[in-house]
Amino acid sequence: MQQNLITRWLLTTCALASAMLIATATLAQPPHDHAEPVVEPAKTYAECISRLAAQSAAIERALASGDKSAVDTAAYTIAELAKTLGKVALTDASVSKEKVKAANLTGKEIATEAGEVHEAAEAGKLDEAKSHFGHLKPLIDKLTSGGATAPAPPEKFVCEMHCEGTKLYDAPGTCPICKMDLTALSKTPFYAKITAPGSVEAGKPVTIEIRLLDPTGNAVKNLDVVHEFPLHFMLMSEDLSFYSHEHPTRRADGVFMLNSFTFPFGGKFIVYSDFTPTGASNQVSKSEFTVPAGAIPKHEPVKLVSNYDGIGSSGDYEFRVRCNGSEFFAGQDSFLRYGIDLNHKPVADLQPLMGAMGHLVIVSADFKHFVHAHPLPLGAAAKQASPAGGGGEHAGHSHESPELMAKAKDMLLGNGTDSDVIFHAVFPEPGWYRAFAQFQHKGKVLTYAVSMEVKPNPGGAVPAAPAPGHDHTGHTPAAPAPAPAGGK
Repeated sequence: MQQNLITRWLLTTCALASAMLIATATLAQPPHDHAEPVVEPAKTYAECISRLAAQSAAIERALASGDKSAVDTAAYTIAELAKTLGKVALTDASVSKEKVKAANLTGKEIATEAGEVHEAAEAGKLDEAKSHFGHLKPLIDKLTSGGATAPAPPEKFVCEMHCEGTKLYDAPGTCPICKMDLTALSKTPFYAKITAPGSVEAGKPVTIEIRLLDPTGNAVKNLDVVHEFPLHFMLMSEDLSFYSHEHPTRRADGVFMLNSFTFPFGGKFIVYSDFTPTGASNQVSKSEFTVPAGAIPKHEPVKLVSNYDGIGSSGDYEFRVRCNGSEFFAGQDSFLRYGIDLNHKPVADLQPLMGAMGHLVIVSADFKHFVHAHPLPLGAAAKQASPAGGGGEHAGHSHESPELMAKAKDMLLGNGTDSDVIFHAVFPEPGWYRAFAQFQHKGKVLTYAVSMEVKPNPGGAVPAAPAPGHDHTGHTPAAPAPAPAGGK
């Protein structure tokens, strides 16, 4: 009898100890070291379903392009929306009582699967994320088709050029104005509408207004702050000899203003508006317009000449750009290593610029492709980008695979110094590209540009799917938005 009591006591004690260990292990799990997007709750059941479908389509596109970051964001958004599906259905008079329970159960299933996709993408396991999405998509498809609850509203279509303003169409077809194919609203990107209230002329300051609009043409109210700003506004000349990275200020009415900007010469200019609507994926909207020369002498276009893997200067600074003698091939991992010298000594005290130890914007000569990457956490850059060093929201967090980091380490150990900064990029297609790198030292922003010709993928005519960098490597921007007043 006494032996049985002792045995039962031991079993109970072990069980309690195990439970405490499990609880402790659960509590000890480190939180994500990057900020998740703030997901605005849906106001109606129909809105919730529509947003779930849109984010599901976003994951599908991101998986096809290999953009782990976009998969991560969209899956997290789905999980947050799905958690509230039952509550939204309960408070929506258009949803019958017998459908509320089904909506609640379906929402929980979707939230669970979306969480799996989110965790896999955040860990850089794209194949695992794709596998979980195979379970998630049918749940959302069933929901939107009305199989689980009340029927979702039918898909609307829109002209991406917005020829008729915010007009939506009930069926696929072509725009009666520009004759372009209409696009499903869930697959239509956000865009920027750029205007210049005054006259635009090279050499004279001009004010530029930027309105960020959703796929229906309505103003975007909520934006995520990414790398310290809600909007990154990059202007470049058609020959890529001029580049400027600006951060317009936002008025109370939501319109962004770039005041007193001066175009250096006349000609066609391309603008990329880089922003992230809250609850949506990152957006890059391309606009183009022509600036009259005015009194400025005619600008002779500059021809791109390969000048990477060499040494150049900008002001008092000398830049050593190294690629370890390798060429660039479409669809393959590529690395650019930047060393900066001042007075013949390596600069080892770079300061964070827009929340990162450097920014690299790469644009194809035909402006079809836009790459925005940030340094890999290696060498001195890794120490400077730590939370204690003020590295911003990406500090201490990397979505890169161990294989990729191993390649990058080999690159760093080639013939550089510990203070060199390494960027990773994947060029989507062969052709000419221009890379604009920016750093900050002693409060001064340093800009240095190089050009390179990317060769066809040796494995075949079709390049490998672009792998994402720290932000949106290989991003193909939306079609050009309407030109500003005074422009083309």
